[in-house]
Amino acid sequence: MDKKLFEILSREISGERTFRYLNLIAQHHRIQASPGFRDAARTCQEILAQNGLQADIISYPADGKSRFWASQALMEWKASKARLELIQEKEIEILADYEHSELSVIQRLGSTPPQGAEGPIVTGDKKDDLPPIRGKWVLTKEAPETLRRQVIKDQGLGIIYDGMPALPPVREEGGLPHNRQYTSFWGLNEEENPPGFVLTPAQGKKIRAKLEKGEKITTRGYAQTSFYNGNFENLTLFFPGEKEEEILLIAHLCHPRPSAGDNASGSAVLLEIATALKNLLDSGAIPPLQFGIRLLWVPEMTGTYAYLASRNNKSPQILGALNLDMVGQKQEVGGGSLIVEKPPLASASWGADLLQSILNNPYFHKAQNPYQTASFPDFTWATLPFSGGSDHYILSDPTVDIPCPMLIQWPDRHYHTDADQPGTIDPLMLHNVGVIAATYSCFLATLNVEGLDSLAKKMVSSFGQEISSELSRNRLTDKDLQWLLQRKIEHLQDLKRFQDTFEPRKYLENLREIAMSFAPLAGEEKPKNFSSENLIPKRLVPGPPDQRFLQRELEKANLKEKFEKICKDFGEKNQAAKGYATHLLYWVDGKRTFQEVVENTCRETGLESPQFALDYFRLLEKIGLLELNGV
Repeated sequence: MDKKLFEILSREISGERTFRYLNLIAQHHRIQASPGFRDAARTCQEILAQNGLQADIISYPADGKSRFWASQALMEWKASKARLELIQEKEIEILADYEHSELSVIQRLGSTPPQGAEGPIVTGDKKDDLPPIRGKWVLTKEAPETLRRQVIKDQGLGIIYDGMPALPPVREEGGLPHNRQYTSFWGLNEEENPPGFVLTPAQGKKIRAKLEKGEKITTRGYAQTSFYNGNFENLTLFFPGEKEEEILLIAHLCHPRPSAGDNASGSAVLLEIATALKNLLDSGAIPPLQFGIRLLWVPEMTGTYAYLASRNNKSPQILGALNLDMVGQKQEVGGGSLIVEKPPLASASWGADLLQSILNNPYFHKAQNPYQTASFPDFTWATLPFSGGSDHYILSDPTVDIPCPMLIQWPDRHYHTDADQPGTIDPLMLHNVGVIAATYSCFLATLNVEGLDSLAKKMVSSFGQEISSELSRNRLTDKDLQWLLQRKIEHLQDLKRFQDTFEPRKYLENLREIAMSFAPLAGEEKPKNFSSENLIPKRLVPGPPDQRFLQRELEKANLKEKFEKICKDFGEKNQAAKGYATHLLYWVDGKRTFQEVVENTCRETGLESPQFALDYFRLLEKIGLLELNGV
């Protein structure tokens, strides 16, 4: 790591200035495909212009029909007014009002009749066990999207949500009793969305207690909203290099007002990096870029699919990327750590090694032990395997081939609630992440032979730590060891994307020596048959399918219940099934056999279900995303 480059960037990046940018972003209600998101993008564009930078807003159709790879465009949505009233004998109590708090409604809710919708409340916390709901409001802790179609079908008045999921260990269920949870309708046929409101857990508890006593409670809801053919936007800024290839920094700009941590923080850090890069490049403080640096602000997932799908074949190659998602919280308040999330092992994973090298810089070691004989960071951080759930999930897909780790502070006590306020943000943490991300992008954009060698050495040194981690989890067999060695060799060889003449041979020998040193500790693997299917799966569409698109296509083919069943059969944690499905797809390259795909996924995740894999692939084949060919 170039010490001089690091010092220059650390002096130029300002946490206080980043915090001011964050506050400007947090003033906007930034729901995807809405006027509020557009206003936020324009605000960011204006901030950049004030700093002498020309950023471009790219518009895409928000028409509910357009397709970007395996992603379905939303319709544009606008809410004017929405209010929920509790009707009592002597007075009317306002339970939720959009004009007071945008999070008091289920985002992308539909309209009521002009006079409102008045009726009793019934509880319905289980999708498969709803009471009669015709002409009634449904009070639920179930995710509103799961009840949406049933409420429409059975002519319920709408949904009232009072849930707040647990987020161990920083938040128990309902752990912020006087705050509201961010939730939204993301399903199909948006123009049919019912009205929907959000209560605090305390409000919900009070109403539920009355209902349990047999009291009848009547509410009246008003909502004026509209869905229409409009647009959604990305904001992009480019610093050209001597070569046409690029390095990408990305952050999602969306979410309800204020959503300071998620993700005004990542978006503000990008603004600060842009300002710093301009100043340093103009002054000659940092050398000219070899590769360009592109900054991209997107509506989460949606904008990334659209940006990548809209690039033509002549677009410059994006050599690597970094995703900034929730990066500025006060750790002592939110309870989380700064996480370096690796790309999946099916993708090149040198990015996480580079981030770890940056985080281990003495600059961050500002705390000391009592005898001042050792120093360490004054914030906590950790490196974790790939999980997904943000824009790096698309970029790191091997069919896209843009290695992309993520920086995120997780978990956060205020995540997806109206407690995610600017007061929970730490300017020093914004500074730290700004330095990390700016160093990451500048290192890659100015990469030379010395830089490649230093990164290769870091990858070799981290290999032993990765094997030790597997040993500590009692998951390392002799075949696992050889498999991990092969993955690390592939990731090291991927550095040639930066320079064709890079010679990794000497580092490959070092990797093999490390593997041999651990060989006596690895257990012998018992014979396994990962599958007997003689098939080679082949993907037909780049990128992973987004969940909205997948649900739509399965529903059109009458396969949605089948998909839900195989996820349920996988185990109690359906989220694990979806993560397993993602990893399976990543290993499909049109050459590996079905058995190899299942085996690689098992070695990476520890999960093994050939039957789920086969059923899932057959569903994808029926909706045109994959084909299964005989060997």
